[in-house]
Amino acid sequence: MLFCAIRGILGFVISQAVVFEEYSPFGVAFAVSGGGGLAGLLGAVGVALGYLRLWQLADSLKYIAGTVVAFTAVYAFRDTETGEKKFFAPIVAALALACVGFVFIAGMNFSTSAVTLFVCEIILAFSATYFYTEVFSGRDESENFSTAHSISVLAFMATVLLGFSGVRLVGGLSVGRFAAMAAVLLAGYSGGFGAGAAAGVTMGLVFDISGGGGFYSMSYGLCGLAAAFRLALSESGAFHHSYQRGDENVAAAPREHYAARARRADNLWSVRRGCGNFRTGLGGAWHEYLGG
Repeated sequence: MLFCAIRGILGFVISQAVVFEEYSPFGVAFAVSGGGGLAGLLGAVGVALGYLRLWQLADSLKYIAGTVVAFTAVYAFRDTETGEKKFFAPIVAALALACVGFVFIAGMNFSTSAVTLFVCEIILAFSATYFYTEVFSGRDESENFSTAHSISVLAFMATVLLGFSGVRLVGGLSVGRFAAMAAVLLAGYSGGFGAGAAAGVTMGLVFDISGGGGFYSMSYGLCGLAAAFRLALSESGAFHHSYQRGDENVAAAPREHYAARARRADNLWSVRRGCGNFRTGLGGAWHEYLGG
């Protein structure tokens, strides 16, 4: 029951995440990702309440109708072979927003900007549903956890924090943006360059499509790299200090730690198979330094 209540609260928060100034597809995606059970129902209710709070009645009807249509389809196909397929929920969310949103862009005479944003919203709904489903799938395979699951968790955290971006503290400080920066710094300091860059770019992209204009991708990415660089300097200093003292046992520990970090880096780079040249260049130099 606690999990169901948490899903309801998360649904309310995620529905507050707005992109392109007037689009909020993440709530529909979250409602669909919970399945047709009680947890999914409370998540959908939280999303609907969030949309009522976010938009005026006429504007909120679009997303409330999309939530109802999408959740009804998921509920109807629960415990079936079709409903268990990996891409069923993302397709349902995308089709629900497409059917409802078509009425609105028809009222705008199918202008180029309206159609472009309409297509982007459908893509975001599909992608977000896939990520949310992956986060709550509960899979135990190490490969899924290190690749698709890790990326999905980053995307999920980014959209949750985006929902908090409208909450302001003293001096106009945004709770969501401050928490996103803290998460990026923590990822860089604990996971190194790869984790810091991945977290920074993911958080930055989500906040940029909400109106950042490229600022957040740059600033969050640099924050992640700076935190990782600080970690590398501290570890390098500890290694050289222990090596100069001639203490082999003490010097072996940093080497083993570097080796473990290199193995984690290999797992992260394997996600980016299209970046083979970057891995061969920078990654090769890094491993050569570790081996030296």
